[in-house]
Amino acid sequence: MPIDPQMAAAVERLAAPPSPGPAGESPLALRRRIFRERAPWFAGEPVALATVEDVTLPGAAGPIRGRRYDPTGEPGLPLLVYAHGGGWVVGDLDSHDTVCRILAREGRCIVLSVDYRLAPEHPVPAGHDDVDAVIGALGSTLSVRGWDGRRLAVGGDSAGGHIATIVAARRRDDPRLRGQLLIYPVTDARTDTEGYRRPELGVTLTAAEMVWYWETACPDPAVRALPELSPARRADLAGMPPTFLLVAELDPLNPEGIAFAEALGRAGVPVELVRAAGLGHGFARMTGAIDEARRRIDEAGAFLRTIFA
Repeated sequence: MPIDPQMAAAVERLAAPPSPGPAGESPLALRRRIFRERAPWFAGEPVALATVEDVTLPGAAGPIRGRRYDPTGEPGLPLLVYAHGGGWVVGDLDSHDTVCRILAREGRCIVLSVDYRLAPEHPVPAGHDDVDAVIGALGSTLSVRGWDGRRLAVGGDSAGGHIATIVAARRRDDPRLRGQLLIYPVTDARTDTEGYRRPELGVTLTAAEMVWYWETACPDPAVRALPELSPARRADLAGMPPTFLLVAELDPLNPEGIAFAEALGRAGVPVELVRAAGLGHGFARMTGAIDEARRRIDEAGAFLRTIFA
């Protein structure tokens, strides 16, 4: 499984030491700063949309930030609620601005990006509860300008994909829910699955880093053992919405993503499994530097057009 040359160039650049930070910067603050500062390296020019605006959303424990992406400014569009990646610990609206813009334009839909609460200050499942609260409020206490009120999808990448599919399971009886869009999602809380035993997959995210994210975001082993947090192992997947599941070939989460797609298929859920050859974890934020990454996110947009048609 050779690495894509543009992906290899990105990996080389990511190996550069971080810029100097403030005195006394904690390891957690450093990790968050690196994630934030490096996002523009590979994002490319922003995709032009009719409107991009910050909004306030009703989270599970109070107001949280969000961002609304409107591709046309016309009324009657479908809506994608999006949860960013970052191991439930890092990431924000800005770090995933590029992918939200592309999905809005290619999916011909409004995208509502949710700045959910992060761990360890707010352990898992706080972020899941925030996104769930936003969807629960749609059409009642939360009005999204331009949305037709009838067509809804939920999506996310990495930890955000984990959030998205758990919320989709909670909301599977919502008649507005047309699909879920999952980009290299976390789908198994166990950290001893195949991907963790294959070091050659760790080109941008190593197994050790993924273990750190789990233990930092969800330090209680009893919580990590909850069936809800391991979608790939759940036996009650019937009734989940049509799914687009995009995995990166060089990613410790690749095997569990494929396992989840197979489990959904066995439960009778329509699944489109797309494998991004030669790419590593995090490529959705590298569409300005990696041609294959842009092609795959465009495919995700095409999925949205299909389920919203």
